[in-house]
Amino acid sequence: MDNFPMIILEVGCNNRQFCDLCQTYLPCETPEPLRKFREEELINLRGNGEGELKEWDRVYDYDYYNDLGSPDDGPAYARPVLGGSQGYPYPRRGRTGRKRTKADPNSEKRLPLLSLNIYVPRDERFSHLKFSDFLAYALKSLFQVLHPEIASLCDKTDK
Repeated sequence: MDNFPMIILEVGCNNRQFCDLCQTYLPCETPEPLRKFREEELINLRGNGEGELKEWDRVYDYDYYNDLGSPDDGPAYARPVLGGSQGYPYPRRGRTGRKRTKADPNSEKRLPLLSLNIYVPRDERFSHLKFSDFLAYALKSLFQVLHPEIASLCDKTDK
């Protein structure tokens, strides 16, 4: 028992209940002493729909696609919000909490080109090793596409 984390909950005067923290429970099977903690954790995970989310947050909140346009750049760059209508509430994406645009308070400001500074919940982020592998394979794929094109441009034989 020493190798497993346990929590001791005071239930009554002389009654203690031990709950194994490694044990998983379906919501309907959660022991009564743990229900309050589970409900608090779910409230924290759902978020409140406000504020910008930071890297250390662990929130699974959703928003509509409201960053498709750039209304601050002019009316020609404005795009409607995708999702959220009564008939079609989807699609949704993970909420980032970025600042709203000045011209349209329903739209979020877009990220600069090639910016990877977006909110992703901690347990869904790439590890450093996986991210470096992803970039390496992306560059390899790009090279495999561009190499024949560049070779054909440099080919001096008449066709």
